Amino acid sequence: MRRGLPGSILVAGHLSMDTVHTPERRRSQPGGAALYAALAARVLNEKVRLISAVGRDYGYKRLLGELLPSSQMRMVRSDSTRFEIFYDERWNAEYRVAATGAGRFLRAGDIISAASGCSYVHLAPMAPEKVCRVVEGLRRRHPGAVVSANSWLGYMGSERGREALKRVARDVDFFIVNEQEMARLTGVDDVSAAAKRFEARQLVVTLGELGAIYVREGRLEMMPATVGVPGRMVDATGAGDTWCGAFIGAYSLSGSLENSVLAASLLSALKCRGWSFEALVGLRFSSVEELVDHVVRLRRGGQASLKKFLGA
Repeated sequence: MRRGLPGSILVAGHLSMDTVHTPERRRSQPGGAALYAALAARVLNEKVRLISAVGRDYGYKRLLGELLPSSQMRMVRSDSTRFEIFYDERWNAEYRVAATGAGRFLRAGDIISAASGCSYVHLAPMAPEKVCRVVEGLRRRHPGAVVSANSWLGYMGSERGREALKRVARDVDFFIVNEQEMARLTGVDDVSAAAKRFEARQLVVTLGELGAIYVREGRLEMMPATVGVPGRMVDATGAGDTWCGAFIGAYSLSGSLENSVLAASLLSALKCRGWSFEALVGLRFSSVEELVDHVVRLRRGGQASLKKFLGA
């Protein structure tokens, strides 16, 4: 397990302007996979940089500057990335608008240059061919960096995109997908069988309310989801991206796969207790154990057994 101060983290990917519809409310808010991942990583490691591209219509420049002052935003002559998402009563999402807009102008070379001095890099969902170029450049110019990547079902519709993502999975340190994405990449509906045969340095498959599985030395292992996090579900937007950011943030602290999966599960659940990223903004922890203690206190003494996952 790593000790000492954590290294810097770079998060690269899309920022967006979202319109979210839940059964209770409609709301416009800042979003984007890179934003959720960066803010989740910052809960556990203050040294987080964000790089993205936005259009002149992007309405949250000042807010982003306050939350992530070291962020790099490339201004382009294009509309900003926009999503319109409708949730049903079971929190199934339907994307009725998914316009990548300015995000497609974020260049691979910009990301590679921005990674200078960073010990960790997380690549939020972007076009698979671009991600391939970024990973190749990172391995040449920053060979010591720990790189994680995740993707999106919308990038897996073509054989070319799927093959590019398979190359990414072999080259990054952590490749993170959900079970639907795993099925699309492999053509195998049985997530356990798909995970075992998928070629990756380290594969992590998130399973929603079940937790996550990962393959280590050919063996499938599971970390159950943490249940009973206080509060009701308010907004599920960005939960998966929060999971990824919390994972790399926790890994930068501990170097432990198990602790990182635990932290990711907890923070993604906490994120859903508020709109957008509101539930993350005020949180800061110097260890995964502090995060666990926070959740236990919220439960007023319940779920103290969570500490067992830390080997405490």
